[in-house]
Amino acid sequence: MSKIKLYTSIGAMALIAAFVIGVKANTAEAATTTNAIKVQGTITAISGTTLPAVITMTSGATTYTVNIASTTKIVRKYNGSSDLSEFIVGDIIQVTGKLSDAATNTIDATTIKDLSVQRIGGNFKGYIVALDCTNNKFTFKPTDREQQTVIVNSSTKIIRNGLKIKCTDLVAKEKTKVIGIWRTTTKEIMADRIIVYTKSISGTISGITLTDGGLPATLTVALKNKQTWTVNVTSTTKLFRKFLGKATIEEFLVGDKIEAHGSLAETNTLNALMVRNTSISVKYSDFKGTVKSIDAVAGTFVLRINSKKYGDITVTTSTSTKYYDHETVKAFTDIAVGDKLKVLGAYTSSTKKLAATRVFWQD
Repeated sequence: MSKIKLYTSIGAMALIAAFVIGVKANTAEAATTTNAIKVQGTITAISGTTLPAVITMTSGATTYTVNIASTTKIVRKYNGSSDLSEFIVGDIIQVTGKLSDAATNTIDATTIKDLSVQRIGGNFKGYIVALDCTNNKFTFKPTDREQQTVIVNSSTKIIRNGLKIKCTDLVAKEKTKVIGIWRTTTKEIMADRIIVYTKSISGTISGITLTDGGLPATLTVALKNKQTWTVNVTSTTKLFRKFLGKATIEEFLVGDKIEAHGSLAETNTLNALMVRNTSISVKYSDFKGTVKSIDAVAGTFVLRINSKKYGDITVTTSTSTKYYDHETVKAFTDIAVGDKLKVLGAYTSSTKKLAATRVFWQD
């Protein structure tokens, strides 16, 4: 055989071998590509939360068996880390992996994404509809969404006024913010933190009940919308006058206008943290006028104020009231009709009474 024929035969055999190898390689690549799968469906069964585990899911008319190994990546809708303890039957999941058995639709999962569970967007503001603390949950109505069920557990932090409270301390209709993991398919929020907002009301006192003349006390308050509220006042409640000077419960009278802030005890009942009586104000320079009359028995006198805004007011005095005429110390008995005085004290606009702490004679 000539060298030319020999070289031609060798070259032809090499081309055939290369073609065969290429066909085999392409066939293997095609098989690998064919085995890769990404499918979305609904969970119908879960073998357990400990890995390895098996999930059964349906996608259209097809049922898949999904094998989950310790190396499988498990995430929520927006790729936050998750685990099978967050998965439940009915969740919509997206599975990426390898179709290990086409006959039984078995998938060895590399990644599973639970599209029904998300932390992003799991921040809601709304109010409590109904409580079921025996079963560690309550019904919640977010402002911009339909009603949800909030699930609480031992690690859930429930905070009101900076203090940690229990589920049983919550009250229906309280405004709250719930932060946690949101399960969209079942309308459930697994709460990490629940923040309870204080309730504020304003109205007119229609009744006062004191305990031995002091605290604790109960105020009945009529609101502009004709609702009647009960405001519980205790020794820890901060009481203020109109301009935030400290007040006492004895200064409060029926007819006074108030603003109360606190937490709901029950429907239309407020445990007050702070009450501001806007009918009481302390003036230190405005109450200048002329004495019109004196009641020595009651220890009061009528002062005509040098301002049309106030007119005549009744000045009440006590044993602690101090009287001064420049550098000279005086007494109530030194007051005479026609005297020009400046009076400091707590003024209640609803009764036009001024509880005097200091009385000064004016030139």
